[in-house]
Amino acid sequence: MKTKMKTIAITFFLLVLFVSHVHAEYILKMKDGKTIIWRNYTEEDDKYCTHRSFGKLCVSKSEVESIKKEGEPESDPPKTSRGKPEREKEKPKPLSPQKEKSQESSPVVATKAKPEREKEGQKPSASDEKVKEGFVFEVTSPRFKVTIPSIPPIKMGPHPGQDRRRPHLRFMGSSEPYTISILTPTADRGMKAQDCASSIIRSLGSRPFVPAADEIYKAKIDENTFVAIYASDMPIPGFVQLHAHFFSAAGGTHCVEVHVSKVTKSKDEIDPWFQGFGKAKIEPY
Repeated sequence: MKTKMKTIAITFFLLVLFVSHVHAEYILKMKDGKTIIWRNYTEEDDKYCTHRSFGKLCVSKSEVESIKKEGEPESDPPKTSRGKPEREKEKPKPLSPQKEKSQESSPVVATKAKPEREKEGQKPSASDEKVKEGFVFEVTSPRFKVTIPSIPPIKMGPHPGQDRRRPHLRFMGSSEPYTISILTPTADRGMKAQDCASSIIRSLGSRPFVPAADEIYKAKIDENTFVAIYASDMPIPGFVQLHAHFFSAAGGTHCVEVHVSKVTKSKDEIDPWFQGFGKAKIEPY
């Protein structure tokens, strides 16, 4: 059963790769530098929320720097007549600089306990450091490095779909419940990371099982890394497949797409999935 599920998951993953213009209404600029695009939103106490097919997605108002509708000038977040959030009323004591710094960083779904050797004051081994760094993979042509701290190291090999007609299908790996692939389609002269992201996101709608554009969470992680995240139902009842696509440009000749997916039976994993990639990056080396 386990092998069957793995085969189905990989097959579903490949279908998504082989088989829309983004329609956005509101652009949320976050205080940590990210940009979120929503088609609509509502105010709920100290949060801004939007509704997707899989449920409700919310962000704290304190994390939003500004909201603007497409085509309109940027403005401060809309004020609410409900008064200040409880956290402002209570006026908590200032955090230490170290804690403030950690809060300003990108959101992390979960923190792992330090290895025993760190607790004992010993230097972490190479294997400990590798796990802490998460998934890291370097491509030599074109040259770029992929780092995704929120998923474990996965052994990569040549993409099974690569042939003369599809040379852009470069690498693929799988370690339950994750599957990851790396694609490098050629880019027009002068295309930058954002150009590549926009171009590939427009094509997502033509792939099977990809939801409507307004069901896809899109954000800028840094100047060289963009992400699109969504959840889709699988042909197997009761299962959901979570997707994250990371986009960039490399060498002035290629775009980069890194596609990570995870199969799960629990809808409780959907929200952490949408919040777990703030430290992912694609960079030249």
